[in-house]
Amino acid sequence: MPQTLAAGTLLNGRYKIQKLLLEREGGAKYLVLDAKVTDRLWIAEEFFPGSCNFESLSKELEVIKTFRHPHLIQTLDFFVDANRLYVIRDYVEGLSLDSILELSPERMAESQVLEWAIQVLDVLIYLNDLSVPYHLTHLNPKSMIVDRDGRLKLGGYSFDDPFPGFEAPELAGDKQASSSSDLYAAAAIFYFLLTLKTPEYPLTPIQILNPSVSESTRTLLALLLHPDPEKRSIRLADVRKAFYEKLHPVVAVPVELTAREKIIDSIRQWGYYLKIVGVELQRRPYVIVLILLSAGVLLYHQWLPMMGKTFHKSSPLIYVAQRHGVLVLDAISGKRKHYFSTLNADRGLLLSSDNQDLWLISEKGKVVDLNPSDGTLRHDYNLHQEIGGSILSSSGLLYLSLSRENIVATVAPNSGRQLAVGAVASHPEKITFSLKQQELYISHKSAPVITVYDLANNSIKRQWSMPSIPSDLAVTPDGQWLLVTFQDSSEMKVFDLAAKGESTSMTLEAPGPYHFFVSKQVVGVTALEGNKIFLYEPMNGFRKTTLTISKPVDAVFLKGDREILVLTDRATVEKLDVDTGRITHQIRAAKGISFVYVP
Repeated sequence: MPQTLAAGTLLNGRYKIQKLLLEREGGAKYLVLDAKVTDRLWIAEEFFPGSCNFESLSKELEVIKTFRHPHLIQTLDFFVDANRLYVIRDYVEGLSLDSILELSPERMAESQVLEWAIQVLDVLIYLNDLSVPYHLTHLNPKSMIVDRDGRLKLGGYSFDDPFPGFEAPELAGDKQASSSSDLYAAAAIFYFLLTLKTPEYPLTPIQILNPSVSESTRTLLALLLHPDPEKRSIRLADVRKAFYEKLHPVVAVPVELTAREKIIDSIRQWGYYLKIVGVELQRRPYVIVLILLSAGVLLYHQWLPMMGKTFHKSSPLIYVAQRHGVLVLDAISGKRKHYFSTLNADRGLLLSSDNQDLWLISEKGKVVDLNPSDGTLRHDYNLHQEIGGSILSSSGLLYLSLSRENIVATVAPNSGRQLAVGAVASHPEKITFSLKQQELYISHKSAPVITVYDLANNSIKRQWSMPSIPSDLAVTPDGQWLLVTFQDSSEMKVFDLAAKGESTSMTLEAPGPYHFFVSKQVVGVTALEGNKIFLYEPMNGFRKTTLTISKPVDAVFLKGDREILVLTDRATVEKLDVDTGRITHQIRAAKGISFVYVP
């Protein structure tokens, strides 16, 4: 058997061995230091000659190198050195699931297993949705590591160590791996964590081994562990959704009107028609005609909607994100329509262009897609990473900046799957989008630059140096101008995107940070906790209008081009007229508003 390498050995002129981690038949594992990236540690897996087919494994590794997912152990590089094959992978500080159970041989709580199950299924969905699906044939407790933050990192590739008892039965024959075999392996791991037993057929019911597990979880796992792959041909996304709804139920709470509110509501609905009839009855020649017209109006507004034929346009709505849910208000009356009990959407509250999906985005990485009409859950996933910013493009793609991993993820809202992940530098924060240029513009938490990201090629196009760290950025709807404000400056930079980023500067009244709100004709700028709103008209030479309000501003949102919604005291939404600055309407909600969305 070949000898392992000593500490200090340099691999491929780049990776310096720090210590031997594991010696095994056919190879070893080392902790290595990357000479190109200071203080970056990796795992180097060594394969001796004859331990595997280097040529076929190299082809597989070429594919694996392209995988980018927050719950996958990333493969950075591979090479042959001195007739040995080396695979450079992420060094994850933590323990594998089998090590955790060895140290503390106790059954896991169902809530913890469900949390990890969602993370595992996120990975499986990502791999199965690739143009050429990939299957983790060695998925088992030994290949899954829990990092210091409690997040799972998955291996399970063909070259990872096997672990008996978790492979789908059909793989022992001549059948190829599939999403069904992926589901079996995942369910076998969940069964093992809940019962400390590897599944064998006939399956010992979970309620015998662990009576505390809920019936819905027991039933689903029993189905996924059926030996016949046809019996478990269930979509991965549906399994994930079932686990998520068990762990995080989303409840739509209809608002019950008081008796007084019901009376007032009835008077509002009927008062208009009674007034018409009462006044016009004095004109006797037209009595019959007016009665017929009133009856027609009643038929149009009251009876036809009951028959399921709603022809009139419904009242506009305002979606208000609070600490533990979303309040849906009538934008005219301020009356509550619904309350959806869910997460705190402190990083975004976005409605799709067809009004069919309401996306809630939290700073801690949770993303939930609800039906805007009743609050039922459509899609959800948890990135387990800090989200700096989010934007929903007109083409229906969701872009999220993930600060910890220095990436921007492109997500398909109708399925929740990641279409692409682009690497950027230095903790991406705010992002904005230009449909005309097909570019993302990204600010950074700790660097005075704007990164221009080419969506067509999924790569960085260029970077623009800034005078200081940006506080916010926005693109005008025509796609011609990019506007940037800064943390500690009264300067606002305006970039002409059609002229390859030539910029001019405008001066605001005081140092920032300032934040933008944009509509088709107007760009607004406001300093949070200040009481002034600056409106610019890009189509009219950036003509400026200043509005002063009585209270400090928490957030500002434009409704069309002629009305502004101002959030004050984190509890009140005031509607202002753009031309006069006067308050035309006031809607009071409960304390703790974090975000407002106006379709």
